[in-house]
Amino acid sequence: MKISKISIKSNSKIIEAIRVLKVTGRKLLIVINKNKKFIGTITDGDIRKIILKKIKTSESIEKFYNRKPKFLEKKNFSYRQAKNMMMKHNIDALPILEFGKVVKVIFWKDVIENIGSLSNVDCVIFAGGEGKRLKPFTIVLPKPLIPFNEKTFLDQIIERFNFYKISNFNLVLHYKSNIIKSYLKDSKSKNNYKFVTEKKPLGTIGGLSLINEKKISNNFFVTNCDIILKTDIQKIYHSHLINDNDLTMILIKQKEKLAYGSCKIAKNGILKSIEEKPETMHLINSGVYLFKKSILKIIPKNKKLNFNQFVNTALKKNYRVGTYTLEEKSWIDIGNWLSYKNSIDKFSF
Repeated sequence: MKISKISIKSNSKIIEAIRVLKVTGRKLLIVINKNKKFIGTITDGDIRKIILKKIKTSESIEKFYNRKPKFLEKKNFSYRQAKNMMMKHNIDALPILEFGKVVKVIFWKDVIENIGSLSNVDCVIFAGGEGKRLKPFTIVLPKPLIPFNEKTFLDQIIERFNFYKISNFNLVLHYKSNIIKSYLKDSKSKNNYKFVTEKKPLGTIGGLSLINEKKISNNFFVTNCDIILKTDIQKIYHSHLINDNDLTMILIKQKEKLAYGSCKIAKNGILKSIEEKPETMHLINSGVYLFKKSILKIIPKNKKLNFNQFVNTALKKNYRVGTYTLEEKSWIDIGNWLSYKNSIDKFSF
């Protein structure tokens, strides 16, 4: 949108500001002087305060616009700097100046579109487990290479991330690691694969200590090799950035129905009520996460660490642990034979 369309002179009437806000659909107007120099801003929030004070809309905005708004100079501008300033001061728009004039206004949507791209985001796949729940197949094949809907588990996961332009993968390996390495190296994909191998099992998250922090993106996905999400992971990534989380856990709503009637009784044993086969809702850990790499410092090097231990440590150290909740239909755990059998037709790619 042209700057002229969201600009208003300092002697304009309040009613004019309301009209321009309505026409443009924006929440901020640039206030300029007679030389078109930037002198402030007025927002829809400012207008609401004016109306609540019952000030006549025929009055000038002169007394009401913000004379000290936040802005950035064009020569020093970056979307990451804009994001940090907007989050710090809780603002939705940021003017960009050159020689005292506004050349662009950055809105939050612009920030997300520019730094929210996933093309430079890495993904870590934990693919080193023995797959005990899938024996006897895993005696011969490692779990990531078991076929699922005419492709391997691993291919299904990688293709979902490829759909969102993610092509850099770090695989944490242990059991039958050479087979997995050979399979991926022989594939004709354009993905970039890096491998780290646990000499001994390091638990459900300890293997991250083997990742080279200097060679991984500032924010990255982590997934188990038997989990498939059918959802828009870009929205999850945006939520992670907007909330400035150190860790985002993706949670699943899971309903559990009791097979029997549930009874409530008084202390003397007299029945108070009975509910037939009640249904309860739980939020469960999906096994897929988004990490800010600065949180990796709390993972001890080459020591066994499970995810619940890691999260509890993060909370104690005041790291920001956020969540993103999905419906159960968006998630599947194909790590055991029952769910594998029930899920063959559930997902189509």
